[in-house]
Amino acid sequence: MPAGDQSIATSPDTTAAFIGRALCGPVNHPVAVGSFSEFSRRFGGHWRLSSLGPAVEQFFAHGGRRAIVVRVANGARGARLTLPAGNAGLTLAALSPGAGETFRASVDYDGIDGRPGTDGSRFNLTVQRLSPRTRLIDDQEIFRGLTCDDDAENNVRDRLLTSRLVRVAGPLPECRPDATRSGGADRAVSYAPADEPGTDGQPLTDYDLIGSARDYTGLFALEGAAHFSFLYAPPMGGGRDPGPAFLMAAERYCQRRGAMLIVDPPSGCRSFSELDLALRRDGFRSPQLLTYFPRMTDRRRPDDGVLPVGGALAGILARNDESGHVWMSPAEGAAFLRDLRPTVELDDAEAAALHRHGVQTLRRGDDRRVRPTGNVAFTGSVFGGARCLGTERLIQFVLHRVERSTRWVLFRRSERTLWQAVERRVGDFMQALEADGAFAGRGGAAWFVRCNSSTNTAAQQGRPSVGLIIGFRPAGETEMLVWSLVQEPAGARISPAAFAGASAAAG
Repeated sequence: MPAGDQSIATSPDTTAAFIGRALCGPVNHPVAVGSFSEFSRRFGGHWRLSSLGPAVEQFFAHGGRRAIVVRVANGARGARLTLPAGNAGLTLAALSPGAGETFRASVDYDGIDGRPGTDGSRFNLTVQRLSPRTRLIDDQEIFRGLTCDDDAENNVRDRLLTSRLVRVAGPLPECRPDATRSGGADRAVSYAPADEPGTDGQPLTDYDLIGSARDYTGLFALEGAAHFSFLYAPPMGGGRDPGPAFLMAAERYCQRRGAMLIVDPPSGCRSFSELDLALRRDGFRSPQLLTYFPRMTDRRRPDDGVLPVGGALAGILARNDESGHVWMSPAEGAAFLRDLRPTVELDDAEAAALHRHGVQTLRRGDDRRVRPTGNVAFTGSVFGGARCLGTERLIQFVLHRVERSTRWVLFRRSERTLWQAVERRVGDFMQALEADGAFAGRGGAAWFVRCNSSTNTAAQQGRPSVGLIIGFRPAGETEMLVWSLVQEPAGARISPAAFAGASAAAG
């Protein structure tokens, strides 16, 4: 949470969130990765049963720098191993499910036996996770002085609750596990391998992707991520696209988080006429949706067939944000789709028709490179009429950057001095955006911020609740767009607000 005296940054921190099935790695946990090699280390890279790997690879290949990955699974189970303990055993289960997940464990008594006060019940445990590709050690945890006594301090079941790799499965043995030794003359430490492999489970469904808001699974695992700009769920395997249930849940979630949902064109639409018919039949529109046409083929791997390129589109937009501004058209940047060819060559009339529907088109330019064209959002605006993608992204950027940067007000008493500080800080942010060319016009005709007694009711005053009004006119808009933002302990509320005209801003 930014401090109250910290200025609000105008530079974007564009991050793409991906959700899908993976070969290995933590489940229902948002993992930040900064490269495809890092994704491969954590999640196993490409896997024939999932398109998550290619989507993340496309993102980084096209200029993305920061990604958050949520792995979901349907009925997958982690590997297990049992360490002998007298006539019983201590069973450990891997936290990360999957047939590609491999771990091993070792028990020793080094530094324990022979010490004063020891009773022969303590042991040390080492757990190692092996890479599914190289079988080299990817992660290791060491726990010292454990015991199998349920009532004792440093109980193994309780200590492993802090492990990133394993948990205890089943009852504890009555004695400590036997030391794991090689049996040779040097008595070198050895490792017990998993004796029950993990399973990959079944293909994903919409409800696996959606998950549970109560348990923070699926889509709601992203509650553990501070911020993301785009969300993309690639096809779930077997060419199946995420269905309407997921798209509606994800659209609402993105609306709350100030992100855009990238949606692939329907896999069954292989021509302009097929997509045009589908768009006329389907009335689902939202300012949070970004879609494109057509899908692509990879000239390096023609056997891969027709590919969705939502990850590549996210990478292009992220690259443009790094070098320019969020309100730029995707076609304004230098990025293009690398090694990818459109399955359909659209003419100007077809591209214009899709732009009216709010669909980005992927077309070859004069240099034969494929770039996104159209700069349109898949929506009609709450203020009326269609709006360009750059404007929708500017709206999301301004509102949610202000929302995240003013949460500190909840720790202060709502009164005049606080309102003045908020208005000044947000005003400085808007003025900096004006200098960067975000708005049409100058001064009061371009933007305004109000945080005073008119935006804070008597019931709010003195409580941890602050309301403000933000108005601005993006380039290309004829009228001021006005929004109400209320910070409360239960969360921020952002909604369009009525506005009498630009002249009222100066009052």
